[in-house]
Amino acid sequence: MSQQPSAGEAVKAGEAPREAGRLYSFARRWQRDFCSSRSGDVFKLQERDRPYVSSQASPLMTEIRFYHLQGRKPEEALPALLEEALAEGLRAVVEAPASEWIEALDERLWTYADESFLPHGSARDGEPETQPIFLTTGDDNPNGARLRVLLAGARAAPILEREPEAYQRIVILFDGADEEARAGARAQWAELKAAGHTPTYWREGETGAWEQGR
Repeated sequence: MSQQPSAGEAVKAGEAPREAGRLYSFARRWQRDFCSSRSGDVFKLQERDRPYVSSQASPLMTEIRFYHLQGRKPEEALPALLEEALAEGLRAVVEAPASEWIEALDERLWTYADESFLPHGSARDGEPETQPIFLTTGDDNPNGARLRVLLAGARAAPILEREPEAYQRIVILFDGADEEARAGARAQWAELKAAGHTPTYWREGETGAWEQGR
């Protein structure tokens, strides 16, 4: 079993120095203004980061996607997924099992790009119902999100069992270079299939675009 770095180390590893302090301060000041709206300039996506959006799932069926990362770490791929969700008009919940992950992701989403940031919050920020993106270690959904992103082994089955129609899409994002993460994803896949769900598998291609597997 491979030894995983801490969430803080994983998020910060390999990042070039940025003017993080300036942008972080600006983002915090304007967080409240972005909680109930979105800006086209803020949520621009590069084409390679856009996953294919399927219309196959019915309005009452949750689409479940496994995203197999082969070049980036989950915390590196997450901002593009969240940008896409907000561009679609979807609120999002991001769940990770450890508070260290949430704290590291909180900083990451404010400072991941020089020209952009993602408005978000967690329980400590208050008014969770106003957040376009909510970060949590639990199974809550206080902002009425229709997208749920699961990281670091967070499980989809209990959520679907309790609230089978709450989400339009659930994404399980995992690091293909991590043996433990791959094993956890395989176990989740089997669990969801046994429960009658029809998950789809997507891999990160050489260009960074998502490619649906068979």
